[in-house]
Amino acid sequence: MALAKYVNCPNCKQKKLGPYDVDTTSTNRARGTCNHCGKRYLIEYGKGKIKATKA
Repeated sequence: MALAKYVNCPNCKQKKLGPYDVDTTSTNRARGTCNHCGKRYLIEYGKGKIKATKA
């Protein structure tokens, strides 16, 4: 079973983004726009870690 995690928006800190599969052996990236604040974000996930940054 894959381990999926959520992360809060790096801009408004309120909206939960995800789920993202952190069980992968390589680092992946996902971009998007928060539905709550309307600002862009970048999620880096994989190798058991997840990190959200402003884009």
